[in-house]
Amino acid sequence: MIFHKKCLHDFTLGKGIMFANGESWKEMRRFALSNLRDFGMGKKAAEDKIIEEIQYLIEVFERHEGQPFSTAQSMNYAVSNIICSIVYGSRFEYSDKEFKLMVDRANENFRLAGSPSVQLFKMYPLIFQWVSNRMRLKRNVAENRKQIKQLIGNLQETLNVQMCRGFVDSFLAHKQKLEDLKIPDSNYNIENLVSTASNLFGAGTDTTSNTLRWVLLLMAKYPQIQDQVQEELSRVVGSRQVRVEDRRNLPYTDAVIHETQRLANVVPLAIPHKTSRDVTFQGFFIKEVSRQIKSTTWSQMLHVADFFCLQGTTVFPLLTSVHHD
Repeated sequence: MIFHKKCLHDFTLGKGIMFANGESWKEMRRFALSNLRDFGMGKKAAEDKIIEEIQYLIEVFERHEGQPFSTAQSMNYAVSNIICSIVYGSRFEYSDKEFKLMVDRANENFRLAGSPSVQLFKMYPLIFQWVSNRMRLKRNVAENRKQIKQLIGNLQETLNVQMCRGFVDSFLAHKQKLEDLKIPDSNYNIENLVSTASNLFGAGTDTTSNTLRWVLLLMAKYPQIQDQVQEELSRVVGSRQVRVEDRRNLPYTDAVIHETQRLANVVPLAIPHKTSRDVTFQGFFIKEVSRQIKSTTWSQMLHVADFFCLQGTTVFPLLTSVHHD
């Protein structure tokens, strides 16, 4: 799939780690990977945050006393809170108005980004740039950035560089260190921090909560599978909470989770990549650098491959082709 970088600019203004490029992207990616590990990603600290949040989610479920209800909102809030505790250093109450707005906008953005009109804009940005869904998407992104800046501002006022509470504190501490050393042209600025925090929040919220809801759906649809999962969990784990270390002893449950991720296929397309050299893949030639269009007729401007190569070729791997091969 070929894509125009104008579409990506709507999301992060060319900053952050998901839709950025060049030296800024390299630096933000390196910093994020290093510091997210420090705040628990892939470690016991994150597991403790998840288990803590599970208790709040169970309370919400129990309030319905076995009656049917939608799990969408509570699942979203629980997953978002785990991300917030790592990024901002604290969780939010599910009733917090600002938190609910932030989560709801992030979810709506995923829906808008996948709508037919925005897909047309992605292919022909000059023609479809004024479609209502794209304008709504831009407004949501602007509102989210404004809200994230407020959160960052609050953390900045109480920042202690010796005791960072989360990823944002760590970024601000590093930014302050570079300023004290008078290092110019640093990528550590507020706009990059806002985009990176937005990337981390948006990428994990909708995808993870939707995957969990697919698990619930498939467990209800296939009760015999649910029974086997429950039997294994009861036998291996008992009444305590599941831990990552239990995974090696839960092969059936592990397989069900992986099969759910394959079947749910919540992200059909991977994030954008660019080739580092000319490459031919399955008979298709993908060029490393942009090439000029010799003719500028309107019909050629509408030709997707020619037009987009003005900006360099961006490729989206189609994950669905692997999940359903």
